[in-house]
Amino acid sequence: MPRPIATINPLVGDASFMARHGRLPTPADDQTERIATHLAFAEQILRAADVSHLSPSQQAARAGLLAVLRGYIAARRFPLPEARGGRLPAFVDREGTRCAVAALVDHAAGARASERIDARFHDAFAADIDDPALAMLAAEAGLTRAELALIQPTYEQMPPPAPPAIVWQADATAEAAVDSTPGDHPVLGLVGGGLRWEGEHNYYVGDPIVAVDASVGADSSGRVPYAVEARVGTEMLWAAGMALGTCHRCSAHRTGILAGVRLDADGSRVPQAWTIPIDAYWYVPWPGDHVHVGAVGGVAARFAGDDRPLGWNAGVDFVVSLPLRDISRPVMPHGWHARLGIERVADLTFVGLTIGTASAGRYNADDRDW
Repeated sequence: MPRPIATINPLVGDASFMARHGRLPTPADDQTERIATHLAFAEQILRAADVSHLSPSQQAARAGLLAVLRGYIAARRFPLPEARGGRLPAFVDREGTRCAVAALVDHAAGARASERIDARFHDAFAADIDDPALAMLAAEAGLTRAELALIQPTYEQMPPPAPPAIVWQADATAEAAVDSTPGDHPVLGLVGGGLRWEGEHNYYVGDPIVAVDASVGADSSGRVPYAVEARVGTEMLWAAGMALGTCHRCSAHRTGILAGVRLDADGSRVPQAWTIPIDAYWYVPWPGDHVHVGAVGGVAARFAGDDRPLGWNAGVDFVVSLPLRDISRPVMPHGWHARLGIERVADLTFVGLTIGTASAGRYNADDRDW
């Protein structure tokens, strides 16, 4: 299987772009222009080559193929990107668009020859393609394998697929009260889950969020703790270098705030009450874009049900997510987190550990989030 490369051509790299622009290309540069620049660079080299050793018929055939190449460049219709994590050739793309070498094969040997090559060597480099059509180009037009390798460009990686707008999360929590009355130190075990909808990004308010979560479990005294809540909020991604004009998306910080309504209880120790939870978080990339450490916390003000003092929570969350390019089945687990936290509920203070997983999109970021 061919290994992706970082430049547009394995032989000359990005020399074509350097020759035209005096700098190396960046991801912001137009890919169509970058491909056309390379092909024009290759054509110029081929036209300047010494062909005195070729017969008149070979020289004529070569000139005809170079004319085809010039027309191909002018049409600016190139294969779609397909590589993952780099750049690869594509002889014929999924819509039938030919690469430059395939266009020459079409002209000299017919479309069936291009399709035959594509079936066996779809994303192979020209130096690795073993087919009679390329031998024919060398014999009849003097186009060597090295010259075909010079012509052949690579295409950028596909943009990662967008995660679904609705994602799920599942957690398991173990908590222990640290300041309850003597002889009654409840220990809780909880399992929970939730759904979260994330809307289209807005430059000023970030990504609107609607979240519904619930949990249930048991404690050491036989009571059944439970909670259910619905919240709305927003999340924003930003890079620490934005103020200096050096925004690197791979160093994205994730901040958000959610507020809503919560109903929870744990028998007589935590009588049922309705509260308004307000929670915020700030995740910092460490050491890369798929590992984050976050400070999380919030307050919960009671407005109905049993009277309670103001509740609060705080913690540190460690998150690991998979790259979005691996999102073949978005409903499967795609990220994990572990949280150490402390929480004040009614007259109890709990410390606990939460372990959880989530589907693609819960902990990931893509271009829609900027």
